[in-house]
This record gives sequence, structure tokens and C-alpha cells, in this order.
Amino acid sequence: EGVKKGLMMLQIGHNHFEYNDGVAVKLTPIARLVGKIEHNDFLNNKDGCMYTHNEDDYILEIQKVDLQLQENRFYNNRGSYVLNLGLSHYDFNHNQQLLMTNNWVMDNVITEPWLGLNPRSKVAAPVVIASNNVKLTRNILQNPDSRYELGSHLIEPNAELDCKYNWIGDKDEETVWKKVFDRDDRYNLAKIAYIPYLLSNNINTELVLERPLFEHQFINRQTKEVGGDVSGVEELRESGVYIVRRDINVRPSGRLKITPGVTLKFEHSVGMMVSGELIAEGDNTGGQPVFTLLDTVRENVSHAGVRLVGGHTVREGRLQVEIDGVWGTVCDFGWTIESAAIACQQMGFVLNTEDWKLQPYQVPKEGMTDPILMSNVRCNDLETDIRTCKRAERSDDFMNSCSHEYDVGLRCYDVSWAGLRLGMTAKRSKLYDVKIERAGLFDYRTFSFVPGVQADFSHHVFENIEVRDNDHDGIGIVYSDIYYPDHVNFIKNSLISGNKRHGVSFRQLGMRISDTEIRDNLHAGIYHDPKLTKLEQRELSEWMSLIDESKADTIVKLPDTNEGTTAENPIILKEGESKLLITSDSIETKERKTYYIRAERDDFVIGMQLINPFHNRTTEQLFIYDYTSVVESSNIKVVEVSRDIASFPFVSSSYAVTLFFDPGSAPLGNMMMLFTPINCANLPGSCNPGAWHINPLDRNKIYDGPIPRLTVEHSRIAFNGQGLMA
Repeated sequence: EGVKKGLMMLQIGHNHFEYNDGVAVKLTPIARLVGKIEHNDFLNNKDGCMYTHNEDDYILEIQKVDLQLQENRFYNNRGSYVLNLGLSHYDFNHNQQLLMTNNWVMDNVITEPWLGLNPRSKVAAPVVIASNNVKLTRNILQNPDSRYELGSHLIEPNAELDCKYNWIGDKDEETVWKKVFDRDDRYNLAKIAYIPYLLSNNINTELVLERPLFEHQFINRQTKEVGGDVSGVEELRESGVYIVRRDINVRPSGRLKITPGVTLKFEHSVGMMVSGELIAEGDNTGGQPVFTLLDTVRENVSHAGVRLVGGHTVREGRLQVEIDGVWGTVCDFGWTIESAAIACQQMGFVLNTEDWKLQPYQVPKEGMTDPILMSNVRCNDLETDIRTCKRAERSDDFMNSCSHEYDVGLRCYDVSWAGLRLGMTAKRSKLYDVKIERAGLFDYRTFSFVPGVQADFSHHVFENIEVRDNDHDGIGIVYSDIYYPDHVNFIKNSLISGNKRHGVSFRQLGMRISDTEIRDNLHAGIYHDPKLTKLEQRELSEWMSLIDESKADTIVKLPDTNEGTTAENPIILKEGESKLLITSDSIETKERKTYYIRAERDDFVIGMQLINPFHNRTTEQLFIYDYTSVVESSNIKVVEVSRDIASFPFVSSSYAVTLFFDPGSAPLGNMMMLFTPINCANLPGSCNPGAWHINPLDRNKIYDGPIPRLTVEHSRIAFNGQGLMA
């Protein structure tokens, strides 16, 4: 009764879930559902109590979910979580919600599934949240044998998770802060908003902390540990070694200066994001700042029950497992990359999806006299030991149907730190006489590796730097800011060597490399591949949306704003400044609008970079007229953004363009385009901004203007797997 047709009513109540080997309640996918899970006891379960999850799928993202989790008790459970709660994060219709309230989560022992590996996107905590339509309020979280109480599994740095008015194991502010794992620990995670929090473990208490006095300090002068947000100006002036155990996150309003003689040693999987400004400079006399890995003694392979034999290192060889005190091999029938990842992680290592499977001729001879103990091992993403995966066969099941020529041969990688990333909103940063080494591992749970230095929107100075011995690319360029006012975007007098992938990689060209040596890299010296995955594109757009933090009013939201909707009051692009247009997913504003955009000075033209294209299923349309108004003429160039993606980056023929935007009936929003004024004097040929009907930047001609291009001069590209590769 009261449930709309097409929806499922779910009621789970007044049950005991005890001593289960796997997760007690698993709802995945979760869609077209309303209901409650209430008055249950979850006791002594061995691998979590509740798991709700939706894949990144548009069909799931538009379904209704309304679930309440209330008045349940979760005691004495083990695993890497008690509750792992997530719906569809990209909930376009704002039609999904999960409320967790008045529950007791107490005395659970939650640990990382593999010793010696640092978490990023999948931290172990009693309660973890994976989408921002999950809300926690008035719960008791008290698990003293667990390192954290709350963890963010949502990869979206500008999102907030609503977890207010809960008891989080203590009332001391610093203790509570340390019990929460979120953006303060890893820069790409959503922030958990847990203040106000309860000051008593009485679930109905009115005692709450509303105004915090504790603020984490970026630099601990006693321990020489650094990490966390940089929102103002910070400077590492004292030479010596600084330890980094949580990500350094330079916010758009922040500035970090690193002076000669400073060495930053990062724990593995810990890195640095710069959305503001970074200045790191040596003195060319031996005071070179160094960014490197902190070597730690890790508990890993001693009692793993899994090993690799016969290889050149302990990280490669023939895979063996120990079952009932006997060591034997694994047949590769049905063997999956997920199973390989778990095997590596059990040994304290990680899997690189580009370099993991040994071909039969590469598998060493050792181990061929031992029995074959397993076959058809197909683990899922919740399992943590290949020997106990549900979809796996023991020797009794396959009865001599496999021989040692089909044994699994595996290569794992050792850990490394997560690299230096210059984000979409980073101001022009300078790296001079700096060494960056032993980076590459970003997130072992998602098999993510990243360059030692990554520039998301490059307009930076890399001079006299060494980038070497990284587990991925040395330097990676995603977008190049080809319209940056003074064309600063270069690598000069540098050494890029010994990296396990490419020396320098580009998604979009737009750089000058001079007097630089690129050598001994495993794959290409210089590599170009313009492909971006949907998730990469989405993540870049999320970072770009922080641009208003550094300069207010940079973002123009269509069609919400009325700014620039008349020719008399256009949107003005001032010299040296850009505007970011973002479309809204609001279904309330369906009005078609015309926007007028012009450069402040008539001797400028307008450069347009498409940062995030329209969603494939959106009804939105955006037309850009290369003219001062909407005119249908064969002489006026019109770009339809969804259709003409290959036209970008695009330069206007004059100081003005006009936009016509139609949101349609079901806008999905989040299209992003950056508009930048370009001084016509910096363009080749007869750039006449008054020449309305003749575009001087005709793309059928070769010219030296601001199009994506790569120039390499006076450089040495040697002893790489390939020289140049595209």
C-alpha cells in the first residue's frame, strides 16, 4: 500500500545476522526500491554487515531509491567495513536517498584487508560512504579497535557527505578528526561534514559541538611531518627531510614554496595536488629539493599463503598457494585480472594493468614438480584471499585437466608514492632544479598509476628538473593551456630517465621541450594519445569547478544566470582572465537563452577550450555564433558543441561571440567550456578583429598560432623503448 507501481517495497526487520563468512546483507544493484531495514542485530559477522552499491550506469542513475536504515545494532563484527553504503552518485533526477539514523555500531574490529598497503579510495572503517545521497545522523559509532570510525569512498573532491550529529568515538576534537578519513587525508576524496557532532554516546543527547577550536596544522615542527590543506601561504624553509603521511593539497587560494635543501619523503600512495600555486626551487649548487618515496618496513609476504617462485625478484614468477600446509601452483584456466590483483595485494605488492601477466615462455621452471592446487579462480571485488574465492576450483574439482604449462605466471609491482599533480585551476607554477623520483602508484584498489609529475592544464615552467625511476610516465600533460597570455609552457635543461612507462606523455599537445635529455624509459621517450576516459573527463571537470575559490565570479552557470543575455550588457572577458561556462542540470529552468560574450578590448579575439563535453543522453544544445549576434548566414561560422567536438580548441574571428543555449526537457548538465581573451598581436598573419566574415585562423592552413603543437629542439631522445610514438 502506498508504493507506486514499478517500485519494490523492501522490509528487513527483527532479525539476527550472526557468524556469516561473507557480507550479511548485499544490495547491488539497488534501484526502484523503497523501504526500511530496522530493528536487526548484526553480530560476529566475519566480512562486513551491509553493502549497497550501484555501478556507474545511466540506467541505474535515473531510478528511484528511498531506503531508511534505523534502530539496528552492529556489534563485534570484523572485516574491512561494517556498513558500506552507496547509491548512484550521479543521481541526475535527485531521486535517490539513503538515511542511516539511530543505529549502534560498536566494538567492531575493522582492519585493512592487506597489511602494509596504504588506502586511498577504499579505506577500511566501520562506516564508509560512497555517494552524496547517503546521510548519517544520530548514530553511535564507537569502535576503539578500529583506526577510523568514518571513511569516504566517494571520489569527488568538491562534494560533501552529510554526517552531522553522530557520536564518533570520542568528544575530543583532534581525536574525532583523526577518526575520520576523507579529503583531509587523500585529496581526491569527498569531504565528510561531521560537525556538529554529539558530545555523549547517548543517542538522544542535546550536547553537541558546534564551533570547533581545533585546526590541523600543515607543518608539525616537532616531528617534521607535513600534510593536509594549504589554504593560505606556507613555506618549507628549513633544509632537511620532511615526512608526508597524508596528501598535500594546495587549495585554489593557497601557495606553497619549497626552498633549496628540502626533501619531501612521501608514504606510498600519498601524493600532492596543487590547485593553487607551487614554487619549488633549488640553487644549482647541490641544494636541489627532492620529492621521493619514504622507505618503510612493511608487514607483507611472511604469512600470506601466496608466493611467486623462480623469478628475478620476489615480485615475479610462478604463482603458488598454500592449502592445508601444501604449496602448489594455480592453473590459469578462467584466471582474471581481479584475481591477480588480490594475489599481489596478499603479498603486500600491487598490480599494474599494463604489466602483470607472464607469457608461458616467461614463466620460470621452478615449481613444476609441485601439485596444481587451484583452477578457474575468479574472485570478485569484495574478496580478499584467492584461496577462498567462491568461484574457484580445488584440485578435486578439476581432476588432472590442467598441466604445468598452463600455470599462472605473474608480475607484481612494489609500492611507490602518488606523484605531484598540478591541477586544472593551478596558477602558473615553477619547478626549478628539482628531483622527482620513485612515484607512480596512485590507488592500488583501482589499479591506478600516474606520472611522477602530472599537469592537468599546463602553463607551467619545468626547468633543470630530474624526473626519474617512476613506475609510470615521467611527466604527463593532459590539457595544455594554449591561450595562456605569455605562452609559458616548457620543459628546459632537464633529465627524464628510467621511468617504467613513457618519458613525457601528452593527451593534448602544446609544449616546447628544449635542451633536455629523455632516455632509458621503458616505452616511448615522447608519447601522444588524445583519448580521455569518461571517468577521467568527469574528474577533471570536478577539479575545474573549484576555480571560483581562487577568483570569484569566474564561473558562469547556464541557463541559471541572466548575465550577458542582452547585447547592451554582455559577459566581458578582461585581459589575462578567463571565464568558465558550466551548464546546469536543473530541470526548473527550461528557458532558451542567448548570451553575448566579448573581449574587453577590440584588438582581442576569444579562445575556447572544451573541458567537459555534453553527456551523451542530455537534451541540451549549445550553438556558438562567431559573430556579435545570432545571424543565420553562410558567412558566419556556427559551432554546435555536441556535434562539433573536433572543432575545439576554437578561436573566434573577432572580439565577440554569441551563444544560443537550449536546455531541452531533460538536461544533465556539467558541460564545461573555458573562454580566454587572446591579444591579436600574439597571433600570426593579419589578425583583424573587425573582419567579421573572414576567419584569419582558417584550420585548412598551416600557421604558427595557438593550436596544440609540440616543439622539440636541441634535445636527446635515446635508449627508450621507442623514440616518438603517437
